[in-house]
Amino acid sequence: DESFSLAQRVSIAEGLYLGGGFLLTQTTLIGVLCYGSTLVTSGELTVGGLTSFTMYAVNLGFGVSNLATADGQLTRAQGSAARVFQLLDQKPSGEFSATSSNAASNCIVRGAPNYVANIRFDSVSFAYPSRPKIQVLDGLSFETNPGEVVAIAGASGSGKSTIINLLARFYEPDQGQIFLSDTPISTLNPRWLRSQYGVVPQEPVFFEGSIRDNILYGF
Repeated sequence: DESFSLAQRVSIAEGLYLGGGFLLTQTTLIGVLCYGSTLVTSGELTVGGLTSFTMYAVNLGFGVSNLATADGQLTRAQGSAARVFQLLDQKPSGEFSATSSNAASNCIVRGAPNYVANIRFDSVSFAYPSRPKIQVLDGLSFETNPGEVVAIAGASGSGKSTIINLLARFYEPDQGQIFLSDTPISTLNPRWLRSQYGVVPQEPVFFEGSIRDNILYGF
């Protein structure tokens, strides 16, 4: 509602500005034509001179109007860029300690490329920060073992993508824990953790290049 109200106010302000600018431009043009016609009648100005001056005035008016519109777009772009950089500057909520004694962290310390483990959700509850009153997951518990093929089915908005987001630690559960074997993923290095997953999103983004380049991106 707040975003809609702000967008509505911006639209009204832009409409008033553009409408006022158009009215001023047309009024000025009418004044130029009226005064210029008297000069043409008195022989002080030719018809060609009046036409040229009128075209210059029109082009100047449109140029100033476009410049003001570009300034508004630049201001909005600066605000958007500030929010993007604020997001990029955020620090991860969880830190990884290389001295941890769990099996997964030992793999990282030794440089092992892969770590085979079962995945276990233990009473996981979660709601997105933008919709805190809508509980997407409520006490979810399940376990998958290495080598198993598991399909999670459900209606749109039932939490299928949320499970993947939590596994990759894009978000942290509000309650409960997620484990790799007996290791809470909240204690693992997020970069290493994500390197263990292979994910094909429902709306994949393709970068410029070959299919092979897209598959190998990030390796």
